[in-house]
Amino acid sequence: MSPARAKATTDEIVAAALDLIARNGGEALSLNAVAEAVGIRAPSLYKRFSNRAALMNAARDRVLVELAGRLRDAQRHKRGSAAIKAMAAAYRTWAKREAHFYRLIHSSAASPLTDSAAAATEPVLEEVSALVGQRHALSAARLLTAFLHGFVTMENDGEFKMGGSVDAAFAFALDAIIRGLESAKRG
Repeated sequence: MSPARAKATTDEIVAAALDLIARNGGEALSLNAVAEAVGIRAPSLYKRFSNRAALMNAARDRVLVELAGRLRDAQRHKRGSAAIKAMAAAYRTWAKREAHFYRLIHSSAASPLTDSAAAATEPVLEEVSALVGQRHALSAARLLTAFLHGFVTMENDGEFKMGGSVDAAFAFALDAIIRGLESAKRG
């Protein structure tokens, strides 16, 4: 084993944690493994992270910032139902490609709502608010989020086994939800 490095930055530590999560899943993350990955001794991590949960929350926040950026990119130059469809597709694509990170942001070990989590929900709230009005925006966003989370989780776990096109099922369900939201505003 090589001698320990003098210091590692917080960014390097979080990046190492994310790399370990990407390779082995969140369950395998440990302070010892992260310390080894950045070339420091594990007790040095306690200067920045009080425990494993604090490190996981920092990693989750970094992932949420990335997800927020992807949702904003998908939303760009679109409004209303077109923006919602684009963000839903971007969310699904990201969650399938980054399954370990997707599980991390929905982990029961996650801390309460952070600025990063709020940033990831902002574009969705903006668009559903335009669709259903401010009064029902949070309820509509929760409906959409529940659908997306359920669908993506089932898809990532290989639960759609009855045949047919999963892409067509996603589009059908999303269209039905959007039509329901649009009619809720009129009603």
